[in-house]
Amino acid sequence: MTESAAQTPDAAAGQHLDHAGSEAQRRFMRAALRPYKSLGRARVNWRAVTDPLLSRPGPSVVAGLLAALDSLPVDGAAARFLLEALVAALVRQRDHAGLIECLRRAPEVERRDRSWVYGLSREILLAQPPLDEALRRMALNAVRHPLTAGSHALAVGMVPVNAGAEWRMRVLDRAGDAFRHAVEADRALADFARFADGARTVSVVGNGPSLKGAGRGSEIEAGDLIVRCNFPPIAGFETDVGGRTDVVVSFISPAAPNFQDYFRNDPRYADAWFVQMSSNAPRDHKPIPPGGRREGPSRFVRIPLPVVEAIEDISYREPTTGLHAILLFSILLGKQVRLFGFDFFQGSLHHYWKPDAAAATSTHNPAFERLYVQRCLMPLFGVHG
Repeated sequence: MTESAAQTPDAAAGQHLDHAGSEAQRRFMRAALRPYKSLGRARVNWRAVTDPLLSRPGPSVVAGLLAALDSLPVDGAAARFLLEALVAALVRQRDHAGLIECLRRAPEVERRDRSWVYGLSREILLAQPPLDEALRRMALNAVRHPLTAGSHALAVGMVPVNAGAEWRMRVLDRAGDAFRHAVEADRALADFARFADGARTVSVVGNGPSLKGAGRGSEIEAGDLIVRCNFPPIAGFETDVGGRTDVVVSFISPAAPNFQDYFRNDPRYADAWFVQMSSNAPRDHKPIPPGGRREGPSRFVRIPLPVVEAIEDISYREPTTGLHAILLFSILLGKQVRLFGFDFFQGSLHHYWKPDAAAATSTHNPAFERLYVQRCLMPLFGVHG
């Protein structure tokens, strides 16, 4: 057996990924990766595959990897992992040629994995220090929705805030149309909108550790409505977070087996509106289970998927529950919103009620959310921090 034949699939793939420019070498890369099909994703040493990419990525490597995607014997998540590792290296090394090659190939990649193209654009737009203007404009063009592109351009300072008036009007049109159609088709949503109509100011309360010991409970309760996210504990923290709750926003499904446990965090939640943000999960479309006032919500509304998609269009893919709540009340319902406890995962802690380490935020981008709130929502929609 030759030396090359004795190599592991990891080593063989890694050795040749940085020589993937020619068609013959691309074919070899596809063949080298094929054994992963039988190994299973959990047993693959992806580090051995990505390390050569991280060492000196360039246009030939980008072209070779993208060309190999069609026949990669790995699932979509694994392929995206490889691509994200490549893009991270390109951004870190300011390799404009490699990034431009990625963006040039973005339309064909989008047919397989739109979320990766979006992630690529986001990483380029948020790269610090900023990359050149031409590359940023290419990234804007690759983002899946023009309003999302505008959000990024404003948030990263590519467009000055005083030039955001047109974007603001388009945001109101996009979100307003989606919400208006949903209200017309959904009686529960119409009831919730009427309930919110009576409020002028809204305190949206995050769960960040900055609330602990801050004594902001009376400020929070000064709002006409108090909105919380994901059923945090209140008892014993009233001085810092207030005691009243009018609305709870969450993606937690009423069909979840432990759904009622969330309401037992505090009996006051039983009297609040429960606003569930829809997802594509099948259980999100099951009816809410019956229960007593202390076993479930007395008033419930599910924000339909088209409205959730509109929220993503005007911000970014997969916002946190907190950003959903902010946008729901500031833009869709037109309220004066004041924020409390939104730390955007900065620091080592995550919650005000326990000293836990900050949770991983792989599906969210708290750094972007902080910029988006500060540079888009505060100056253009009157959100206060």
